[in-house]
Amino acid sequence: MKQVVMDHESALAYCAGNEDFLQEMFAMYADKNCLDKIRQAYAKEDWENYRILVHSLKSTSRTIGANDMADAATRLDAAVKAGDIGQVRALHDDTMELYEAVIEWCRAKKPVS
Repeated sequence: MKQVVMDHESALAYCAGNEDFLQEMFAMYADKNCLDKIRQAYAKEDWENYRILVHSLKSTSRTIGANDMADAATRLDAAVKAGDIGQVRALHDDTMELYEAVIEWCRAKKPVS
């Protein structure tokens, strides 16, 4: 499992300094988990849906302070837009491993109800 580095200060800034709201954002990120959808689009070589899913990861990851994840999604998004499928293939597995790690990190932060 990849190591997850979170930028708590920038995430808190996105949440107007509200720690409770940030915790809700972590829970929503984990619940919205698009990992399977992204992997399915990749397997089917459905690059348009793949790009849409990866594109959405950029902003949602940045919002919770997962800047490494946002940067990785940005690189994937750019590769798909450029039609550089070789680059997509080179980046996909590591990016999905990082995404999975961020999801698990968020699940660990999720309040127990």
